Amino acid sequence: MNKLISSRKKIEKIDKKIAKLFEKRMLEVEKIYEYKKENNIDTLDTNRETYLLNKNINYIKDEKFIPYYQTFQKMVMDVSKEYQNNKKK
Repeated sequence: MNKLISSRKKIEKIDKKIAKLFEKRMLEVEKIYEYKKENNIDTLDTNRETYLLNKNINYIKDEKFIPYYQTFQKMVMDVSKEYQNNKKK
């Protein structure tokens, strides 16, 4: 098996894990939304987002990936907020 095929197969396995973790994350997002709704708390919490973006870069060992990971995290947060905002409708 050549390197390209091997790497693609590894990425497919990683993507499967990411999908499962994404679904678990969104289930927790849903719980947070329900709590915020019941307690009349705004969906957006920019202080929390900033805190997490700064904290989570510590999980990345290779510094060249940090800006890309931050973009990834921001996108995940945006999807979570979009989901919560759509539940309001």
